[in-house]
Amino acid sequence: LLIGLPTLRLKGDYLAIATLGFGEIVRNVLNNWDSLTNGPMGIQKIPMITIFGFVINPYKKYAFLVILSIAVFVAYLLFQRLARSRMGRALAAVREDEIAAQSMGINVTKYKVYAFILGASVAGVAGSFQAAFTLSVSPGTYTFMVSVMVLCMVVLGGMGNFKASILGAFIIQLISYLPQLTGLTAVIPPQFKQILFGLILVIVVAVNKVDFDVEEGLITGLIGPNGAGKTTLFNNITGLDAPTHGRVLFEGKDITGAPAHKICRMGIARTFQNIRLFRELTVVENVMIGRHFKTGKSETKGRFLNAIGSYVHLRQEEEEIYERSCQWLEFFDMEGMKDELAKNLPYGKQRELEIARALATDPKLLFLDEPAAGMNPQETDHLMAIIRKIRDLDITVVLIEHDMKLVMSICDAITVLNYGMKLAQGTPLEIRRNQDVIEAYLGKEDA
Repeated sequence: LLIGLPTLRLKGDYLAIATLGFGEIVRNVLNNWDSLTNGPMGIQKIPMITIFGFVINPYKKYAFLVILSIAVFVAYLLFQRLARSRMGRALAAVREDEIAAQSMGINVTKYKVYAFILGASVAGVAGSFQAAFTLSVSPGTYTFMVSVMVLCMVVLGGMGNFKASILGAFIIQLISYLPQLTGLTAVIPPQFKQILFGLILVIVVAVNKVDFDVEEGLITGLIGPNGAGKTTLFNNITGLDAPTHGRVLFEGKDITGAPAHKICRMGIARTFQNIRLFRELTVVENVMIGRHFKTGKSETKGRFLNAIGSYVHLRQEEEEIYERSCQWLEFFDMEGMKDELAKNLPYGKQRELEIARALATDPKLLFLDEPAAGMNPQETDHLMAIIRKIRDLDITVVLIEHDMKLVMSICDAITVLNYGMKLAQGTPLEIRRNQDVIEAYLGKEDA
């Protein structure tokens, strides 16, 4: 927690760099804390571990290897079960795309903390086995290169792939002992690990004073030239960006500055201008993530012990999530694709899957950010029919779109933005005849 909480605002590579940096700070502190760790000499003569009267003797290496293998297998089973739970899907969603996860009602900060705690727990157990094997422990044992080596194991195996990560760990360890195994310690330079690990990592790895009202039960279009501030307005409303001025009201409640996951739970869902699916998860798993906060009495339902235990309750909950997710896929005629990886879907179906995932949150208000972008005419016509069906479910729809045929055909009301300010608002016919709108799109005729 001491390391996790200060770094939670960081993402991707910056988060990895920060955690590696913290590791070096802790190692150097322990290296100089003589009264606690005996400094560089470390803690010596650690007694052998005794479990139920059985002494784990590190000098009997094959017996120790068997015990270690059992521990790895147990950890593998626990984390496999975790991966198939609500909590596991939430962690996978955060790993794949934090912004999309937030927009599905997942508290990204909380699940990052869970990830830190789970990772630190496993690392602590692994460190215990290390100490039990060497009967000593010192700050010099856990250098920066050990952290890099662990990172390489995960990168080589693939994040989220437990079997491949174990195989990656085996390969990295085998490579680490390559000079000793080949008898070429005099030929292979001492820096070969740093060079090799570096190669592995390289190879693998404003809106201004907008007064905008949405009437319940309608399809409202939000249009304007590129750079008009449409997506920024969406981000302000859905909690991805906090507005510097003004208020956002939903059902009479001020939600200004609320985080995205809380806004989603209030009944506001969205899609994105650039598709943000969880690409390495299946079609049905993507939609199931949309059901993350809709099942269970409280957030405690998603915690680790609950995720790997209480099998009967877990199975009932998973069946409920799965069945409801399949219903949404049927709504989009995608039930036959449910076991495909999201990244393998045609472009148009990826767009529809993102809408299905948003609908799985049971929203009252749905924001669609350029849903027809990149679609061919047939796909666009199909999308128009889908949006109308969504409205018929008593879900209010707001969409950003540059396809004027789509906007004018299905929208009940349209708001036009230009340079971050509201230019016009009215029915499609009124907007089509508005001279200010015509000039914003086509330019003003010279006198």
